[in-house]
Amino acid sequence: MINEEEQKDRPPIEGPRGEEKPQGQDAVDGDRGAAARNGAIAAGPPKQESQSTATEKREAAGQSSRSKGPRGPHPSLWPFVLALAIALACLGVVTHPAVLLLGAALIVVAIVGWGLERY
Repeated sequence: MINEEEQKDRPPIEGPRGEEKPQGQDAVDGDRGAAARNGAIAAGPPKQESQSTATEKREAAGQSSRSKGPRGPHPSLWPFVLALAIALACLGVVTHPAVLLLGAALIVVAIVGWGLERY
């Protein structure tokens, strides 16, 4: 149990929105709160592993430090080229059939290029 003198020396604990949360038994949340007040478990912040310790444990277990989950798309110029080709084809509908044909050909090139792109 922490007495008042020790609690004054501790830095304040910040909540999820940046506001300070009280320390001691008042800071215990949820189901742990009732058990801590009854003396079933000790109150205090849970211990957290350091980043290097967690990485070492993953590597020891045979897992790489990179996550195997889904990743986002890689940067590509083909969507931009496709957008320009569509704009050019629309401009060709209004102006001249040659511009329309150039835009249509560029649309095909952009779709094929985007589909065959390697990461």
